[in-house]
Amino acid sequence: MAELLARLQRGELQNGEGRATILEVMQRTKGDRLSLQLPPGIPVRHKTGTLFAGSGLSVNHVGLIEMPRGDAVAIAVFIKDSPEAVSHSTRDKVIGGISRAIYDYYLIVE
Repeated sequence: MAELLARLQRGELQNGEGRATILEVMQRTKGDRLSLQLPPGIPVRHKTGTLFAGSGLSVNHVGLIEMPRGDAVAIAVFIKDSPEAVSHSTRDKVIGGISRAIYDYYLIVE
């Protein structure tokens, strides 16, 4: 999924108006899992997902995090079969923490 998003960002899958439309829709998506622990104002184009199945819950969030220098980092976080006893806020914090770690890493290495 991250590779798909990276290729979309680079214009390898869809060019022009189609690409712009997809990215614009992703920017309007509600939910803050990926941006929860990012510095304020960092743009994130994303898509959330939650699936109730069996005895657990799958919580997903994928997107493109815009870096301060203008490029973007693709991220895909999938939490599968999380016990229902785990709060939604805990799952969201885990996704936010992963997102922040990746953001910080790319601030340092590039």
